[in-house]
Amino acid sequence: MGEKKVLETLLDNTLKLHDLLIKFSSELSELNKKLDSLLSIFENASKAIEEKPIEKEIVEKLDKLLEQNKTIAKGILLLEKSLREKGL
Repeated sequence: MGEKKVLETLLDNTLKLHDLLIKFSSELSELNKKLDSLLSIFENASKAIEEKPIEKEIVEKLDKLLEQNKTIAKGILLLEKSLREKGL
């Protein structure tokens, strides 16, 4: 009887974990879309800045920020891919 209860609890916890991982994967996908949108905004801003003369320091800071956002987006994509490969 105790073994059956343990197995039921294990199954229940596994199902709950599975549901949480699906939700997490979905939220990562949504975050990825938002980061792509943010990246697009920065790219457009960078192009607009290149067309107008402004301080070089501001352009350099925006370029650094753009690269950081690209790195973050790549990391999130890799995390999402890893979760999908594990079937979560």
